[in-house]
Amino acid sequence: SASYASAFQDITVGNNDYTGTNGGLYPAGTGYDMASGLGTPNASGLSTLLCNAGSAPPPTVTTASASSVSTTAATLNGTVNPNGAATTYQFEYGTTTSYGSFSPASPAAVGSGTSAVSESADITGLTAGATYDFRIVGTNANGTTDGANLT
Repeated sequence: SASYASAFQDITVGNNDYTGTNGGLYPAGTGYDMASGLGTPNASGLSTLLCNAGSAPPPTVTTASASSVSTTAATLNGTVNPNGAATTYQFEYGTTTSYGSFSPASPAAVGSGTSAVSESADITGLTAGATYDFRIVGTNANGTTDGANLT
């Protein structure tokens, strides 16, 4: 029997199932793995199949400390990693963990990259002396992730 890299699996003619772990196949692009018929003599009958290897995860978010805090204003900070899917974000804030206020008012696009992107929102009109809770929230087609609550 021929010796192949450990990521290859020999299959026979007919229907074959392969169950592997994430990263067990060679990637052909986001969410896909490639299978080919290279085991045949001189690669005759070569076929290439794209097999869905699962969707990208929901965004990863991190709520960071507020900055430029004054008696009635603050800048809310956080990061959003879209994890390869078109993603939006919003900060939620309020005097309780029910929040009730949002900035920006409508979710804003953060892109579809695979690295964390820093976001911030300047909020004004806060009540002097009140304690505010806030968090960043990221949403894409694969789910919504709420950041940790900070005050």
